[in-house]
Amino acid sequence: MPSSPAPAPPPSTSIPVFLLKSPSQPQDSYHDVLSSHADPIFRPHFLPVLTHVFSATALSSLSSLFSSPESFFARYDGLILTSQRAVQALGEALQTKREGAAEKEQGAGSGRGKGQRRAVPHTGTDATGPRNPIVYVVGPATAAAARALLSPPFPELTILGSETGSGAALASYILAARRSSPDNNEAPPPPAKKKPLLFLVGEQRRDVIPKTLQSASLSAEERIPVEERVVYESSTRTQFEGDFARALAELGSDAAE
Repeated sequence: MPSSPAPAPPPSTSIPVFLLKSPSQPQDSYHDVLSSHADPIFRPHFLPVLTHVFSATALSSLSSLFSSPESFFARYDGLILTSQRAVQALGEALQTKREGAAEKEQGAGSGRGKGQRRAVPHTGTDATGPRNPIVYVVGPATAAAARALLSPPFPELTILGSETGSGAALASYILAARRSSPDNNEAPPPPAKKKPLLFLVGEQRRDVIPKTLQSASLSAEERIPVEERVVYESSTRTQFEGDFARALAELGSDAAE
């Protein structure tokens, strides 16, 4: 006698998972993994704990600094980004630069025809800078955000370090990458003439990257100067407690239905 088919399993109920963070941009790997199945086991909820305020002074300085690839790489040997907030701050600065350039363009257009000539931007590479802009990042989320933001204005951009998961790992990666660089076949510049890496940070940070890259255990030729620039401040969101209580209450009401 043929056996009867097994009863269909009851519909699964997804398990809520609270992620105490803002979703990463342009996409969030936690959300993607937790929601990747056709019938997801987990249901992610983002509840940011911190709020971030960008420094207007720092953004203005960054906007001027990134007026062109040449202006940046005449002063720095590369850029370090270890958080989404640092990428967002840089995005705000670039947006300010674009708006300023558009206003100048409009002003130049209104005065054209009166003997004024439009300036032709310099697109060559500064002889003192690397051929390709280099940005060092921590993790794939920061790498994706940096690429989405910086690739249009810097088409030759090279992003390194996406496989690292911490500042300590990134610092070790940078040292190893610099040692194996083809440029090392040439005589290194004197330590006093080395251009620093620009590191965009928040006011609350660990100093593991600067300490590692400038460790006394390294030779003078191996040490990499780092210039930290504070571009944002972080504080606890005053509404977090209420948001969390409401999320738990909604979870309880869903379970009761």
